[in-house]
Amino acid sequence: MPEDRNAKYEGVGYMLPEYEERLPQWGLIDDATAGPSQVKEKAELYLPWPVPEAIDSSKENAARYDTYLFRAVFYGVSKRTLGGYVGQVFTTDPIFSYPETDEALGNLSADVDGAGITLDQQAQKAVAEVVSKGRSALFVDFPTTAGERPTLKEEAENGLRPVIVRYAAEQVINWRSKAVGSENRLSLVMIVEQHAEDDDGYEEATVERWKELRLTEENVYLVRHHRWDEEKGEFYQDGEDVIPTDANGEPFGYIPFTFIGSTNNDSVPDQPPMGDLCDLNMAHYRNSADNEEMLFIMGQPTPYVSGLSEDWAKEIMGENIQLGSRKLLVLPEGGNAGVIEISANADVLGKEMARKEDQMVKLGAKLVESGGVQRTATDAVIQEASESSVLASAANNVSSAYTTALGYIQAFRGIEFDPGELYYELSSDFDIHRLTPQGQQQMVANWMSGAITDSELRDQFLKAGIATEDFDTWKTVQDTNALNTGLGSGAGVEDKPEE
Repeated sequence: MPEDRNAKYEGVGYMLPEYEERLPQWGLIDDATAGPSQVKEKAELYLPWPVPEAIDSSKENAARYDTYLFRAVFYGVSKRTLGGYVGQVFTTDPIFSYPETDEALGNLSADVDGAGITLDQQAQKAVAEVVSKGRSALFVDFPTTAGERPTLKEEAENGLRPVIVRYAAEQVINWRSKAVGSENRLSLVMIVEQHAEDDDGYEEATVERWKELRLTEENVYLVRHHRWDEEKGEFYQDGEDVIPTDANGEPFGYIPFTFIGSTNNDSVPDQPPMGDLCDLNMAHYRNSADNEEMLFIMGQPTPYVSGLSEDWAKEIMGENIQLGSRKLLVLPEGGNAGVIEISANADVLGKEMARKEDQMVKLGAKLVESGGVQRTATDAVIQEASESSVLASAANNVSSAYTTALGYIQAFRGIEFDPGELYYELSSDFDIHRLTPQGQQQMVANWMSGAITDSELRDQFLKAGIATEDFDTWKTVQDTNALNTGLGSGAGVEDKPEE
């Protein structure tokens, strides 16, 4: 929150305490998962000056900080780990189920937000934000139409269809709920967004605009927009209130908006799953800066001589001292020469960086885990279960949010929503680790001994990414081979056909 709190942060611009509390951590996670360039762009926000500028404001101190920042290495663990998590969820293609005859609804797959973003691309962004920050949001924006509601054919031809807009956690600054009958519904959602104002054909100018989604006292959903007047220091309404209506011309009794969380999809911000990892990544970055600074200053051997009188140094040694195996260094009695070098035992920073790298592995940074990292079997199982739980929860919550959004779309179009026919589903059945060679051997041994069936073995191999064909396809091939060769189809226990 800005120190100079003014009218911009009251009323329309009011930010909930729950939002303000999470905002700094969300920003850090965004920067850490964006990578080195964005982290270094924030300079002293993440890498304080060795000698604070308030103590030494000289040009020399500023120049020292510039080189200090330049040499620092940000290890992109957070970015690579997040990419690995999202990739794990999308290893299996999502399922978008909808009636084949509904062309307008099918168009959502190729353009979900009216700006050319595909449904899967938007879902990837939502998963990434939920897995990293524990928070994202979806809003179904209904088109404004005059007169009669367009037919489904007109929707498809003219683009008069609802779209699903994803909002980042930082954009939703305020929200409220109220009881409507036995339900607890959102009654207010305030969103800060960038609105296109001027466009000369080459460059688009944008301004900050506050979108207000409100459920009135009469339980009527309306949309209004606000802008901030810098000169007057106050908000003003930008345009008239918009009251979307359904296919029967009736206003909606709810706000077509849903939060997405890492734990559940209620309005309370969840704990960011990658918060600890990103914090540790930044601490590792600060250690790196100090380590690189130390290596730069002390890493080069520094020769020295002692025990020389001023006359000896000037008359005998001269202005230059030549070193090397072919040079003879003559010193007076009691004189001494040597080289100052950094001690191998002084690598405290290097050891601390290695310790933090190990901690990052334990926090879930699987993509930086080396073969030398040792874990017990119990540790491995616990860690894998934890990560699978976080990913599965995120995937299920995102799937649920999109299916809810599809229900809002159908309500606008006047079509009864059937979640069994219309839904969007991400895979939540995955393993962090594929089967090891030893695990594969054990599975085959269990199959050959009759402990598991053909389909159970096949299912495990499909999950591990070893097999690509499902059990029915595999069984057909096996039966065909059995007919051609006169041999049985497998050494294990075959599944009995249903009677």
